[in-house]
Amino acid sequence: IGGKNFVKKDRIINIVFLGIVVGLFIVEITTDIIPLYLSLEVAVLLVSIKIVWLIQNITKMDHFLFWILNSIEFRINSLDKKISEFGDIISRERNQ
Repeated sequence: IGGKNFVKKDRIINIVFLGIVVGLFIVEITTDIIPLYLSLEVAVLLVSIKIVWLIQNITKMDHFLFWILNSIEFRINSLDKKISEFGDIISRERNQ
């Protein structure tokens, strides 16, 4: 929906989140610099932020799709009214 810039931004954010989580995992396994629970909590926080971000993007997409479908429905209703008017005009001309 957002075009090339949005896809590029999305890819960068995904790489950053994945890099941080994998980095925390590697640091936790190889060293004891960060306490176990702290790194686990940071990883859970990052995953939670990512989920919230994905939900926000899905909401934007759903709103965009709703707007498109609403526009199509409005246009179909407009065409239906015109067809009904043409039908009334044709039936009046046949009766005359």
